[in-house]
Amino acid sequence: MKKITVIVFILSFVLMACTDKKIRLTADQVKASLGEHGIVLPDKLSYKHSVFTERYNQILPEHYVIDEHQSISIYVYPSCEAVQEGYEDFTKKTAKMKLVPHTTFQVGNVLIFYVAKDEYIDIRVKDAAESLLVTK
Repeated sequence: MKKITVIVFILSFVLMACTDKKIRLTADQVKASLGEHGIVLPDKLSYKHSVFTERYNQILPEHYVIDEHQSISIYVYPSCEAVQEGYEDFTKKTAKMKLVPHTTFQVGNVLIFYVAKDEYIDIRVKDAAESLLVTK
């Protein structure tokens, strides 16, 4: 049980650092990057309740269900510091929960939760998040 928890936390720290503090992104830029990498988001937001759609540090995400195996939540914060506080809020509120496998990306002022079962993980999501590092 502890081994699974450790693995989930390790996975969740992928790109989890305050990158370039000058990067200020919008949800539209994140969605455009995903689209450029071939990730098709549905036109409508999902309002499915989960720990990945909760309010963290006063911000609600745009949440998209890609298919029955994948979803993406995009939190846009006013600053890099605020996104770190949002992630800390998430970890405090979910500390005692058994979370599904997920990957967390932080780029500038944006926090992204990507939820997918192992066999459905799409590397293009990581590529899209990394490409945002060059956006200014």
